[in-house]
Amino acid sequence: MNSEVNIKYVLGLEEQAGKTLQIVKIDIPQSSDIIEELEAMQENPNKNLYDMSSYFYHYVNPIEDCYNYCLPEEYYKSYLNEQVSSVPKEIPYWEYRKIETERRTTWERRLFKKEELSQQELEQQWKEYVHKVEYSDKKRYCSKAKKYILCQNLYMAISEAEAESNLNIKIYSHDIVGFNHIIYDIDDDVKVRVDTNFGYGPTSSYFFLTIKYKDIILIPYSDLVHFYYASMKSLIAHTKSYSCNRDSWRELMEYVSNFVNKSRHNPESFVRDYVLNEIHIMMEGLREIINNPKEALEQISTIYQGNVRLSTLRPFTKNEFQLYETTKEEITSIFKIEKISGALHFIENLKSLKVLCSEVDSVIDKIIELNKSVAPEIHSILESIDVSIQPIQEEIDNLNKELDKKITEKEGLENRLEYILSYWNQRSDEAKKKREERFKRQYPRYEIVAKEISDLNDKIFPLKKYVESRKKLRKRLTNCNDIMNSYIQ
Repeated sequence: MNSEVNIKYVLGLEEQAGKTLQIVKIDIPQSSDIIEELEAMQENPNKNLYDMSSYFYHYVNPIEDCYNYCLPEEYYKSYLNEQVSSVPKEIPYWEYRKIETERRTTWERRLFKKEELSQQELEQQWKEYVHKVEYSDKKRYCSKAKKYILCQNLYMAISEAEAESNLNIKIYSHDIVGFNHIIYDIDDDVKVRVDTNFGYGPTSSYFFLTIKYKDIILIPYSDLVHFYYASMKSLIAHTKSYSCNRDSWRELMEYVSNFVNKSRHNPESFVRDYVLNEIHIMMEGLREIINNPKEALEQISTIYQGNVRLSTLRPFTKNEFQLYETTKEEITSIFKIEKISGALHFIENLKSLKVLCSEVDSVIDKIIELNKSVAPEIHSILESIDVSIQPIQEEIDNLNKELDKKITEKEGLENRLEYILSYWNQRSDEAKKKREERFKRQYPRYEIVAKEISDLNDKIFPLKKYVESRKKLRKRLTNCNDIMNSYIQ
């Protein structure tokens, strides 16, 4: 956790005189002395759980029972909704004495060959057991207390950002687990929205910024040609996608403040320039993909391979790269078709921009022409995929028939063994084990057929994996074909 955002300070966007925005820091109270003392108590054998609880409640005044924050975990981690930061339990002295009694009872119950140990040995084992259990309990309590302190300090800073005295703070960073959104209306025409879903794993967590001008979403058209995979659903719904980490708050606020400050005096002109620039980059990229698809694909995979992956924008996955290495020509063609057809998803948004940019009509025409040029390639690739699947699927079907016979044979032998062992229920486990070994000698097919089943599954698995990968490619192409058919007459 290297970022200082939401650890040392909350980032905010404050409206200045003249309606411009400036990034500000709201300091988060730091409780390093309290945390250091709790950590020292954890390691000190002369301090117990009661001491730690008493210290916590003496120096920390819990405001809320729990905080639904990600701290201290990263935003992309999973199941954070199940790890809310609840306040550590206050342990009075009488309750701690009860815990001690329960420990003694548990220890004595587990004690092995108690009668063979001397009193000194018993006391030594008891001390070792208490030290181990006490340390484990203190460690859990300390961890929970530190997490709660971090979250409460963040809560106090956010409360300050939300206070009436800070009404000029329009957006501030948060750490909330799950769905959340911030809406900031710059004026009647320009609106900003931040949508987050933290703590639900790298594929489900997200961090989006959406800027609207007169209810038209400003779309990052250029992202289509900058990444191997770009979620079209996300691209047409949001202006920017960010990595799910705390430093992204700074990147987002710099983008929003820059946009607002530059567009304040003439938003229509600024938005027009933004749109035309994004469209220009996209069209240049699409032409490059048409003319040199292999080079364009290689460049994308090289440039973005090291970047933090987003769920909506990313380079090759490991499996995709392996597939590309084995079928470069085919994957390159599919990449080209996906990118060219992907631009069709922007057409409705482009139509809404005619009030700003009359040039969009010619852009729409060019996108449709590019799609017409690649559409004929789809049929031949689909045919090639179907041809490659057919013999492999036939082999899988034959192997499955053989596998079903083996499984039926094995089930028959298992039923026979179960029937025999049912007469041995009252015998010892050792006796039943010997009877089972005798059965295996009488029916050697029992173990042979199990091995044959395992071998068949080993043959079927890679074949199924191959067919599934081919079908996924086919699905990608049919999706492209569907969107093309809706625009190309």
